[in-house]
Amino acid sequence: MQVKYKSYNDDCDRKYNTFIGIDVSKDTLGIFNSSTGKLTSLENNKAAISKYIKALAFSKETLVIIDLTGGYEALCLSCFALKGFDIVRTEGVKVKGFAEAIGQKSKTDAIDARLLVEYGEKCYEKLRLYEPFPNPIKPLVVRLAEVKDIHQQEKNIFQAPICRLWLERGVGRVLKMLENEILLLETEILRGIKASMTDKLNAFAALSFNTR
Repeated sequence: MQVKYKSYNDDCDRKYNTFIGIDVSKDTLGIFNSSTGKLTSLENNKAAISKYIKALAFSKETLVIIDLTGGYEALCLSCFALKGFDIVRTEGVKVKGFAEAIGQKSKTDAIDARLLVEYGEKCYEKLRLYEPFPNPIKPLVVRLAEVKDIHQQEKNIFQAPICRLWLERGVGRVLKMLENEILLLETEILRGIKASMTDKLNAFAALSFNTR
């Protein structure tokens, strides 16, 4: 089954024809592959995970759905991310809600790997891809948008016909302060963009070291 996936992380359309659901516990992983229909049980350690990934035919048309389990998924997540797979991390409560919505009831509280695959197939439009490298620029961009909104509001007051002289002076000072803040934020964003490649390379190196 091939579905079209619109990523929230970028503007490109992605298509997936294979879904891999990974049910995580402290010591084991339950992995279901939609293409093969095979359910595999692995030990939750680097050797076992790496061996499984090596046997997979890598494709950007594969989406991995990993169950969040309070940190036990970290190694599995890192191993798949390092190999370039598209990954979605999902909370058990959301998958359980999905199961209830489609009328599927489980005898246990465990999230089945098959259910994770079905969740990925049906809910792809609402899912966000995991980003292995943090984006330090994003908070600055959000703040810049907020400051620009405030600046526009103050500018509207400044240009209003009923704006009195004393108010005009006060608003003028606020506008200058906001314009300085906008300039500083834009400078930081540009600096962050220039440094982003270096940051990603350093993060990639650290990720490689941690998964050895």
